[in-house]
Amino acid sequence: MVGFAVTAIETTGFLPEAGDRIVELAVVHVDPAGDVELWWDTLVNPGCGVGPRSIHGLCDADVAGAPRFGEVAGHVAGLLGGRVFTAHNPALDRRFLMAEFDLAAWGVPLESAVTLSTMAESRAMWPGAPRRLSALCQMRGFAIHGGRTAIGNALAVVQIVRHLLTAASARSRGVTSLPWDSRLEEAARHRWPNAPAAHYPRTSRSDHLTVDLPVLAAG
Repeated sequence: MVGFAVTAIETTGFLPEAGDRIVELAVVHVDPAGDVELWWDTLVNPGCGVGPRSIHGLCDADVAGAPRFGEVAGHVAGLLGGRVFTAHNPALDRRFLMAEFDLAAWGVPLESAVTLSTMAESRAMWPGAPRRLSALCQMRGFAIHGGRTAIGNALAVVQIVRHLLTAASARSRGVTSLPWDSRLEEAARHRWPNAPAAHYPRTSRSDHLTVDLPVLAAG
C-alpha cells in the first residue's frame, strides 16, 4: 500500500556538495492513517571522519564496522520507492540522499513533488510553531526518544505526522483536508529501480535503545 517513508539522517556536516556524508539513516513506513508498518535503520561508514561528535554523538570507531552507503543503496531505494518522502526538513535530507545515491550510481526519482515537510506542515497547521523538531515535539507534548539518533528523530516525525492528521480531521469534521492524497498518488506513479534480493549489512544504535512507541514494528 502507498504511504509515507519517514526518513531521518545523521551526517558528518551540513554540505553534501562539499563532501559531507551520511553516517546514520532511518526509514519508517507509515500508512495513510498514520500507523507504523515497519522500520529500518543503520549506521553508515562514510569512508572519512565522522565530523564533530557534538552533531550526532558518534565517533569514528562507532561506524568502522558499518556498511558503506553503496552496500545498502538498493535496500534504501526499496524502502523509499512508491512512497511520499517525509522528513522534518526534507530538502536537506533529500540533498544528502541524492548525493549518496549518485556516488553509488543509483538513479532514483527522489523529487520535491512527492515529499512532505513536517516543519512546513506544522507551521501551516499551528501558526507560530517552532522550526526545530525538538521544540515542536515539546510544543505538542512529547519528547524525542533515543537521543541524537536517526531512528529517534524519525519516530518523532512519525508522531508529528499523526498529530497533523488528527488536527486536520478535527478541523474538517472527520475528513482530512491536508493536500497529501495527491502526493501519495504521485509517489505511486514514480518508477524506482528494483532493489536486488540480497542481504544488506546492518549496524544499528537502536539495538541498544528502548523506543517508546507501542505500535512500532521492526522490519
